[in-house]
Amino acid sequence: MVIRPLRALLGLWFILCLGGFSTPAEVDRTTAYLIDEEIARILPEIIKIRRFLHMNPELSNREFETSKLVASQLLSMGFEIKTGIARTGVIGLLR
Repeated sequence: MVIRPLRALLGLWFILCLGGFSTPAEVDRTTAYLIDEEIARILPEIIKIRRFLHMNPELSNREFETSKLVASQLLSMGFEIKTGIARTGVIGLLR
């Protein structure tokens, strides 16, 4: 299952974090509009992902399918990943 909207949402999050923006007022209107547009475009797929995760709950520290999903998304974005952290944790390294 390929979930590109998750990649886009993570990308937007990284842009905002790495861009040094501390408040929404510091983002220029054009950038804010583009971000809102992208979120609106991917929102239906994000909702599908959320529903999938909620329909397939996993016990704490046994989130094997969720870990696979996160790891595959991070790999598809070019991250180096480390899995099995505290059993089901995933770390994405951006180099």
